[in-house]
Amino acid sequence: MKKDLFIKRLDEPMLPKTLKDKRWARVLLRALGFLAALLCPIYSYIMLEYLHFGGLTLLFSFISKRQSAVIFGIMIFFVIYILLTLVLKKLWASSLCLTVLSAVLGIVNHLKFSTTGDFFYPWDLTQTGNVGDLLKFIRPDLSVAAWILIILSFAFFAVAFISKVELPVSAIIRLPVALLAVILISASLSTPKKVTEFLNSFDLYIEDTALQESNYSANGFTGAFTINVLSANVTRPEGYSEENIGEILKDVREKGASDEFASPDIVLILSESFWDPRKINGTTFSENPFENFDRITDIDGVISGKMIQTGFGGGTVRPEFEILTGLTTDYLPSGSVPWRYITEDTESYASVLKNIGYETYAIHPYINRFYDRMRAYPLIGIDNLYFQNELPAISEVEIEYESNYSYISDKTFEKYIEYFLSEDTDAPKFIFGISMENHQAYYNKYENCPMTVECEGLSDESLNTLANFAYGVKHADEALASLVEFIENRDRPTVLVWYGDHLPSLGSNYAAYVESGTIKNVHNKTPGEYMFMQSTPFLVYSNYELPYSSALLDKGKDNIISSYNLMNGVFELVGAPKTALTSFLSEYAGVVPYYNVRLGMKLSDEERTYVEAHRILTYDRISSGNRYSLK
Repeated sequence: MKKDLFIKRLDEPMLPKTLKDKRWARVLLRALGFLAALLCPIYSYIMLEYLHFGGLTLLFSFISKRQSAVIFGIMIFFVIYILLTLVLKKLWASSLCLTVLSAVLGIVNHLKFSTTGDFFYPWDLTQTGNVGDLLKFIRPDLSVAAWILIILSFAFFAVAFISKVELPVSAIIRLPVALLAVILISASLSTPKKVTEFLNSFDLYIEDTALQESNYSANGFTGAFTINVLSANVTRPEGYSEENIGEILKDVREKGASDEFASPDIVLILSESFWDPRKINGTTFSENPFENFDRITDIDGVISGKMIQTGFGGGTVRPEFEILTGLTTDYLPSGSVPWRYITEDTESYASVLKNIGYETYAIHPYINRFYDRMRAYPLIGIDNLYFQNELPAISEVEIEYESNYSYISDKTFEKYIEYFLSEDTDAPKFIFGISMENHQAYYNKYENCPMTVECEGLSDESLNTLANFAYGVKHADEALASLVEFIENRDRPTVLVWYGDHLPSLGSNYAAYVESGTIKNVHNKTPGEYMFMQSTPFLVYSNYELPYSSALLDKGKDNIISSYNLMNGVFELVGAPKTALTSFLSEYAGVVPYYNVRLGMKLSDEERTYVEAHRILTYDRISSGNRYSLK
């Protein structure tokens, strides 16, 4: 009786009637069942990595060069499988869960990378509420071989189900053992030191998270995803202390608004994927999609150039965060949502203006929960929030939709900016706007798209994608022209800052870039290609003569500036207040004119000191830090 309480008899395997009494048949089927259970984690791992690398060539290269990472990945799969079996008992159930999990992760990662050029991260799971909105960006393109591999994975479930193999132990034993295993694993990884030692023993490193492209390439999906899970919290930088914060800021000074500060209205526009498609090698367009940008940047006194930012194909929120706060996202978990690390009132360019009497606005014709903006914006000093649900209440603006997606057009978006600028208030305004029309996906985005493009080497799909993207850019370019004209005719001093947040993905796996030869190798980019990928256009236009000069921004088209310094330069030009952080950033730019970790720049000791200081100041102001620099 006690034996039955703890040890359970196995069910009879599913044999044909003619073999039910054959002991050898039962033994053989049991053996096949246990063999399938043993091989299931290995197959699931290989399947996931195949989907991640997109084929056998890169997969075999990874397996041959990174055996320690492969061993680590297979070990992770066996641990998951064992825990599933302890809970579920039946090996067919464990096999089904593991193969489905592997297939889903592989497919999602593949689709996300092919669409955005970015990988699937643990914190993407927090965006599940937006899945319906995100699915419209996806175009499935898995190969036949990938689907065959996925379908074959269910053979492990089938064999285990037919053989009725299971862990013949009562739940009284299994569940406590599973709980104990989880506790022991958690305890063994309970401190950053233990995590580091554990990963290092398999030649895996926390530092790999700084560049997720090389992380996922060098460590495979399983290794990279696990590193991200174990390092999801922002790592405390070496040298972080109140004393060191004081040392960093000891020679910088806060300064109030200058004498000639005209309290201009300041309009900061993030134009979705605003980028010049003519930079794709060998392209000829039926119309110039950048006609107005070209014309406006030729105007005497207009400032323009390249902004170095941290996105590609997606990740709008990262350059957005840097531009508004002056902080860096380089050392936040790549792919994470930076606004989630803002949990208290935090200094930003918006809050500085609010503190001297500005009305502050954010306008974005998309859902308010996306990227946690609705919660975070008030914490950085933006008081008036208008998203997709609020904007239609403004009856003075007629909403138009240009594309096959339900995105408010850039023409309508620009009219909203005019509307808020025209509101009769005594206070000056700071308006931050994020457009939406030119968001991916681009293939067949516009009905009967009138824009055409010629480019030798591009597939029909890439030509279609590029033409539709360029047509969207043309609409943004026209909205820019309308806004500049409106500002030019205003009596009130007004400054417009317009920038693109990131380059478009332009097809699966950088298709248009690779087919045209603009980028040679997706997985082994040159420093020049990284610079190309991380640069987007910006301009600064004003309807009055800017009273001051800035070492960060100069008149003309040749400016190169980091996203976290763009508004700092504008503040210097208009004579707005300087804070300790913005004074530090100006000093930083005097040593390192532009920087982010994705560029792979080689730094001198002095340059590295400033880079690390910026990291320390960022850590201090987000939820992990003690906010010494804000006291």
